[in-house]
Amino acid sequence: MIANSGANYQALVASLLEEAKAGYNPSNIEIKIADTWKGFYILDKGSKFGIVKDDNITDASGNELTVVHAAENYAVAQSLLGKVDRDRKFFKYSTGSAAGQFNKPRVLTMHEGWRDPILRGISYVFDSQVPKESAFTLLPVNEHFTRLLHCVAQDTYAGKYETTNQRAMPNYLIKFSATKPRFYTISEEGKFSQHIYEQSVVGELLDRQGRVLFSAVGTDRIEDENVAGMVFAVKDRLEILLKNATVQLAKQFSNAIKFSRFELPVTGIDGKVIEIKDKSMDLRIGKDVVIYRNIGSIKGIATDVVVPLWQAAVVDVQNDTVKLNLIMKLTDEEISVSTDDLVIMDAVSAAGAANQSNTSIKYCTHERSQRGPLAIDDFEVVSRAYGYLSPYTLYNQDEDFTKKIRDAAKFGGFRDTLELNKTDTAGRCLLPVYRASRGEKGTDQTIINCDENGFCTDTIEIAVGYRLYINNERKGGSASKTKVTVKDCKRDVCAPVMQSELSKINRDLLKANIVQIIFKQGE
Repeated sequence: MIANSGANYQALVASLLEEAKAGYNPSNIEIKIADTWKGFYILDKGSKFGIVKDDNITDASGNELTVVHAAENYAVAQSLLGKVDRDRKFFKYSTGSAAGQFNKPRVLTMHEGWRDPILRGISYVFDSQVPKESAFTLLPVNEHFTRLLHCVAQDTYAGKYETTNQRAMPNYLIKFSATKPRFYTISEEGKFSQHIYEQSVVGELLDRQGRVLFSAVGTDRIEDENVAGMVFAVKDRLEILLKNATVQLAKQFSNAIKFSRFELPVTGIDGKVIEIKDKSMDLRIGKDVVIYRNIGSIKGIATDVVVPLWQAAVVDVQNDTVKLNLIMKLTDEEISVSTDDLVIMDAVSAAGAANQSNTSIKYCTHERSQRGPLAIDDFEVVSRAYGYLSPYTLYNQDEDFTKKIRDAAKFGGFRDTLELNKTDTAGRCLLPVYRASRGEKGTDQTIINCDENGFCTDTIEIAVGYRLYINNERKGGSASKTKVTVKDCKRDVCAPVMQSELSKINRDLLKANIVQIIFKQGE
């Protein structure tokens, strides 16, 4: 077997290379200028051929166009260095396997930037487990690989980095957190011995304002029988435990998240203030959008062509009526907005999420979640798993994460920096809370009833929910309670067994109560 290891290795590498070759079919796409309009170049190919917004395409003389809008059958581009002859032919390398991925909304993830081996491991596994059929494409930031690219570029192009700093910054981010692994042994002398491992991983999909668009928890439990001392090493089992929980999390993201494209008509104009109808119900104050105009049909293109006119920012939201302020013209001359124009945007939808109120809240930091004498060891992490179900617009304004993702993005090969807008929630915040207690008065942490053989029964009353605050004053929320009983456990393992049961109940109560939270007057 050892003698054949070299041949087996070569066969494995050869098989891997063949598989990679089959999935990588680069082609040089020829792109022509179908027409021009107000400084824009209308291209005869679009996302169907792998051309997407922020692409740079070049001709044989080195002239470059930047794509500012891409539809299925055409694209709209600009030249940053003067006019380009419309008879020129432009080119872009593309692969059939990747073309569809580039046309999806992109989500930024970081690897080394976590500065934590657990979170770093989660990010690697998560990235590998999200299938290409998902509604989004992951754009990972790998500092080590980026440094290697810079070295290659420096050696090859005498210090020029054009090839390594061309990516557009994504509009979405993923934040991970993980519970500490729970490990304990259940045994009865002469009968059995079992090692138990449990861990949860939470992921949150955020936009660049920190808004929680989706969140989920992946959980795994491993039960190992100890047969005559023959068991897996704890370290190895903990690695598998974390991987399994992350795989489950990735499946939830892939299955639940959908992106929809909306066309929102302009309904009113008052100088630089534009009013639109938001059918997506997704726009929030501070979000940037682009206003487009339909310029009709162009020879060689199967559909009508729309071009970008203005960049604008949301300044007011009242139900489905949204007001925008014009920020910057995108054409070479200033063109007035009309009621024939529209906003085109992608919006995230997730299974189980209802339309959210425009009222904004963030997670509270002024108080602890624990209210009673007993602690639930994974509550701080798992309580963030259901934020997207809130009836209010929830923001995760984690300063530590913001700093890490901004620093990591510097190594992402992006041509612009990551700017995270901070939404003012006017003092409104959400605090996940729980109270766990044992005994009639809810204060005794030690009473566990055990028989003469050392087998115990433990009962804990638990209340779980959320509190809403305005300027640190409690103004509502929702909570519910129940009792949890564990029977026939040895005294030395009753605590972790109870924690395991509390975790299950905790997740159910959190999910049930997040949809019920409401601000109350006078509380």
